[in-house]
Formats: sequence, C-alpha cells, structure tokens
Amino acid sequence: MDWWQLVERGSWVAAIVATVAAVVGIPFAYIQLRLLRGDQKRIADDLARAPKLAVGFLPIRKDGKANVPSESLTIKPTWQRGQALSEPIFVYLLCCNNGERTARELLYNIAVQEGFEMSALAGGSGEGKIQKNPISGLDFWTLKDAFIHPYDVASFEATVAVQRGRREVRYPIEVSYDYGSLATELVITVLSD
Repeated sequence: MDWWQLVERGSWVAAIVATVAAVVGIPFAYIQLRLLRGDQKRIADDLARAPKLAVGFLPIRKDGKANVPSESLTIKPTWQRGQALSEPIFVYLLCCNNGERTARELLYNIAVQEGFEMSALAGGSGEGKIQKNPISGLDFWTLKDAFIHPYDVASFEATVAVQRGRREVRYPIEVSYDYGSLATELVITVLSD
C-alpha cells in the first residue's frame, strides 16, 4: 500500500466518523439548546416577579387573589365644648402586597395636614416616629416594616383628631421599598356631630 492510498482511506474514515458524529451530535446539541432556553425563560420569569403594593383603610375587598383596601374613610368625631380638636378616633391603615414577590425594607411617610393630628399607638403595630416637616412645618409620620409577603396585609393603628369645621382631609402617603416606591393619596371624610 502506498502513501496516497493511506491518505485516501484515512479521509474516508474521517468522513465516516464526521458523519456519525453529526448524526449523533445534532440531536444532543438540539436538546442542550432547548434546556438552555427553558432555563433562561425560568430566570426571566423569576426576575419579572415583583411586589405590587396597595395602601388604604378598612374595609378590604377581594379581587381574585388581590386584597384591595378602601381609598377613603368616613369618620364621625365628637368635640368637647370649647375644644378645637376632636376626641381621638382609631384609624387602621393597611398595606397589601398583591404581587408575586416579598417587599422588603418598607418605609412609610405619611403627611399630616393642617387641622388634623395623628399619633401612633404606643407599643402597637403602628408605632413609628412623628416628625416635623422642615419646609411646611406640618407633622409627618414615619414607619418602618421589614417585609410584606405576597398576598399578605400589614396594618398600622393610629389615633386621629380633627379640627372643628374640617370636612375632608387629604392624606398623602409615600411608601418606598426594595423594588421601588408608591405614592398615593387617601381621603378621610369628616361628618360633623
């Protein structure tokens, strides 16, 4: 056998081996690509999950799995003779997580308007810090919460006192958390006695 016959037979062996490798390798490559695509879709879906917060008052209504708190509250305070502010009334603020992921490191900033006083209940779930806004001079209530799991509700108790003659109080609330922030305005309607 001379040199060129060896080269020719070697090329045939190489062609046969390459054909067998292609026939066997292409299905394995396809399977690997399918597995990789599925894993990337799972990662993308996981990254798309996020908390979805809603803030409001009792009562809560159900909308499928979501808890939807009321954006308004009607109160009927009583005033003592000669007093500008009413007797304290209990108010329950709620934060509902209607998303697919836990919201962490929540910070609530609740502005208090003129003629409306709010205080957290000492030792209660609404215990926070009431501070003075350096620009407006009005009070604001700052609360922290470590987390709210998906489809869970956090509640905060407070007392409110309303100035005589006040009919409505707009209640701006900002919530910041690890996935963003939420700004909303709640309304308290005051019925006179």
